Amino acid sequence: MSRTEELYRRARRERPDDVAVLVAEDATWDGAEGTRWKRCTNRAEIVQTMMWRANALKLKPRETLEVGSVEVVSLRGRHLRTVGGRGFFSQQLFQVVTWRNGKVVSIQDYRRREDALAAAGVAG
Repeated sequence: MSRTEELYRRARRERPDDVAVLVAEDATWDGAEGTRWKRCTNRAEIVQTMMWRANALKLKPRETLEVGSVEVVSLRGRHLRTVGGRGFFSQQLFQVVTWRNGKVVSIQDYRRREDALAAAGVAG
């Protein structure tokens, strides 16, 4: 199980303190380009957003590619269009999650897999 999969697993269990220990105090989370998603600028905002997304949207990581301290994650869930997801029947959203010293320091959402891979420095 990847670190990001563990993060979402903890959020689905609805235990904010278990999520918070995996997030740096000054971590950031940016939504996909073109969405109105409010940027998260600290641990508390990220934990709150993670809990909502994991449970209300039923977000679950499906595929994770680890590239050093970065993970590119494919997420599936409900109503992903609200946060920039793509697809008609099966909506997807992609994230680039950066880890440092065992904690998330940044999350960036992407609509397209190719864009997430490019941001992580991986040729698609």
